Amino acid sequence: MKKIIISLSFITAFNLFLFAQQPSFYVTGDKKKLIQWVLKGSVENVPIDGKYYSNNMPAQNYLKDEEIAGILTYIRNSFGNKASAITPTEVKNIRAVTK
Repeated sequence: MKKIIISLSFITAFNLFLFAQQPSFYVTGDKKKLIQWVLKGSVENVPIDGKYYSNNMPAQNYLKDEEIAGILTYIRNSFGNKASAITPTEVKNIRAVTK
């Protein structure tokens, strides 16, 4: 149950439905950028597929590497998206160099 609550909290913060309306290059593109966005959060006006979104998202760096990898892999392969999985090792490596 705890993982489900964490996942739903993360997805809400991630504004999933903004990205899930159609396949999104922001979601299916550069893994490093996506992982850093989750780890650092965002207060920027983010261009996604020709539209700008300014919904703030707090940093989700308290989540385990496995949780971030699982959630991002799910998003990258749902809602019409088709992209490679994100591994916990990729999250760990990016976390190590992300300030």
